[in-house]
Amino acid sequence: MTSMTTAASLRESLASVVAGNSIVPETALPSYSVEGVTPKAAVFPTSQEQLSAVLALAAGEGWAVVPRGNGSLMALGGVPKRVDVVLGLSRLPVAIEHAPGDLTVTVGAGTTLAELQDKLAKEGQWLPLDPPLSQRQTVGGVLATNLAGPLSLGFGTARDMVIGMKVAGPDGVITKSGGKVVKNVTGFDVAKVHLGALGTLGVIVEASFKVAPMPKRDVTLVASFDLLEKAMTASMELASAPVAPQALEVMAPGGGVGQGWTVYARFMGVDSSMERRLREGVSVLRGGGAAGVEVVDEQAVAQAWQRLADFGWDAPPDDGLLLRMGCLPSRVTEMATAVAELARQQGYKPDWLIGPGRGLVRCHFVGVASQQTGDVVAMVADARQLATRLGGYAVVERCPVAIKAHVDAWGDAGDGLLLMRRLKEQLDPRRILNPGRFVGGI
Repeated sequence: MTSMTTAASLRESLASVVAGNSIVPETALPSYSVEGVTPKAAVFPTSQEQLSAVLALAAGEGWAVVPRGNGSLMALGGVPKRVDVVLGLSRLPVAIEHAPGDLTVTVGAGTTLAELQDKLAKEGQWLPLDPPLSQRQTVGGVLATNLAGPLSLGFGTARDMVIGMKVAGPDGVITKSGGKVVKNVTGFDVAKVHLGALGTLGVIVEASFKVAPMPKRDVTLVASFDLLEKAMTASMELASAPVAPQALEVMAPGGGVGQGWTVYARFMGVDSSMERRLREGVSVLRGGGAAGVEVVDEQAVAQAWQRLADFGWDAPPDDGLLLRMGCLPSRVTEMATAVAELARQQGYKPDWLIGPGRGLVRCHFVGVASQQTGDVVAMVADARQLATRLGGYAVVERCPVAIKAHVDAWGDAGDGLLLMRRLKEQLDPRRILNPGRFVGGI
């Protein structure tokens, strides 16, 4: 039985399929803990063949395997039921096969998104994805977590860009779906089940994407408002305007009280239309009551939007609670206003990031580790009740392990949970991949 497998015997078995230097020293294992659970071993294969061999061995022994990219977003998900082996992908070869003429690229899962973007930029192209911590995340991690950034307003999510994928099943067998060209959609939907599944159905080893030409201009308008209602009204008007930006976020520190709310509107495109779009964008924001509107030059744009994409994930670990709430864009103003009032009544002053056109409200509560666990749990429950009333959801993206032990990170999955469990039973019947981390304890 897995529970009887000693760490020493497990590591000895792993050494039969990978080189000794691919196995993390026992003294370093606490660094690879998953939500407080220390693995018996951590292994970093250097080829797809080795990765398959590790999974096949784990399947035969019944070991619980937790896939890991660069470890940037390992706090996402529930507390694992067990962790025998952490399977790292960051030492897999950096493989990028770019076809500029076809606007496609195929990349290994261990390649970082930053490395991929650098390669594409040399040909004047890019992958318009901006997940949190994109400078460190591997491509496999980006797909497995599927956390969309501000650019998803104008460009969609990874689901809209993936055209093919290679995935290693829990038995180590690698399967391929889709292809490397846009017109090839064979098995297209099969690949999609792995997006955002946290590696609970398979380990992504390679993905093909459709890419886009880099925009000629990239300019951001930054507008300040004294009240949330004004910022949201102006933002919603801008989001529905013919000159709508590719990214639009509303941000405030510490509840916005006394410090106001800031609207960031990112316009990307060609020179011929940019001045008109900016002029009309300024008009909408000023007409909505903005105290001031600033045009941020292209050199500062990337840094500003990186901070917005990293919201809540760039803070020190083990202290903050990051709550993501979603609903229809038509109700996001109502949700933002209601959550702000709820936080005020309960004495919380979170940092805020709201995506009006995306229907998202994100709150980062700082210092929750020093508060009563019961109070924090009750606050999350109240927020979820509010989200349900508005036809939405609330996910705890990140929080201290002591609190997560009392809070379901995902919340109620609704009718979709039955289908998710059936998929898990079909693709991972022995439940060895990341058990307990996904929705409903899958």
